[in-house]
Formats: sequence, C-alpha cells, structure tokens
Amino acid sequence: MRGHRFRIRDARLERHRRTRGRTGAPEADGSFHIQDVYLDRYTVNVPTQVPGYYLASIRLGDREVLGQEFDFPPGRPRLRVLFKVAAGRVKGTVENVDGATVVLLPREDALLTSQYIRSVRCDRQGHYEIDSFKPGDYKAVAFASADLGALEDPDFVRTFSGRATTARVDNGLTSAVDLKLLPWPE
Repeated sequence: MRGHRFRIRDARLERHRRTRGRTGAPEADGSFHIQDVYLDRYTVNVPTQVPGYYLASIRLGDREVLGQEFDFPPGRPRLRVLFKVAAGRVKGTVENVDGATVVLLPREDALLTSQYIRSVRCDRQGHYEIDSFKPGDYKAVAFASADLGALEDPDFVRTFSGRATTARVDNGLTSAVDLKLLPWPE
C-alpha cells in the first residue's frame, strides 16, 4: 500500500551559531535540495504541519537527527524527512477563561522548538483542540497570553513545568485535558 503524498513547504538547516541557515524548497517529485551548506553544526527544521500526520523522523544518511544537533558531514549526504499518519489530538477546556492560549510542550528538552511546540487560543467557552501530534508525553499549560519564542528555552520552561498538566498523546486517539490558567512566569 502506498502512503499519502503531500508537499513539504520547505526544510531548513539551522546553524548552531544561529547565523544564516539554509533553506531548500521541494522539487516536483517531493525531493528537495539545499545548496551551499557549510561544514558546521546544524539542526533541521521542517515547519510543515499536515492535519492527521506527524513528523516521525529526520535522517541524515543512516543516522536519526530528529531534535538533535549534528555535524554536517562533507559530501552530499541524503536528508530524509518522514511523516506518519494517525497523529494524536488533544482537546479540553480552560477553567473560566475566554481566549486563553493553550500550549503543549514536548517533555524532551531537545524537542522544545517551534516545530514541536503547539499552541491554540480557546474559544469563548474556554474550549480548545489541537491535532497532528507525534505520539508521546507532553506538558500542557494555559496562559492569558504567551511569548512562544520564550518556550524554546528549557530553563524557562522548568520555571513552570511543575505546575503543568501531563498530556499523553497516542496514535489516532484524542486525549481530553482540562486546564487551569497559570500566570506567565516573570
């Protein structure tokens, strides 16, 4: 059975020193090429989110590099991005709050990137729903407002993670997680 095909908008190699990274756009066959890559340390960012799918793996040659920093080797190594179907979903309510921001953070510090941090605003009744999660354990929190960039810092996340609610995400299943509003850490 063949898998579903969809286009990845782009894939980006982020340089360790946060200086100019490199972006590659996809070809018609789904492959993409990233030009002028320097020997350096990188992470891979694939910002595409496809409903019902989750980013399962990023391999450089035969090595898994999902959520990892790595030395880009010389030559022309193949970078493979794999999405899987049947992603999980989380839904629930935030107690007595209209318009709160609900954030789900991966438990692993290495995955605290914009690629894996998911957020949504509640509706007027405090309901929220987020889908297309990679299976695993997450920290769920609700804030009146949030600086999503700050949530990529593991030390900052530790300031409130003890008050976060654990959310378990399983393939193709919906987890119900009700939350209380937390104050934004100062």
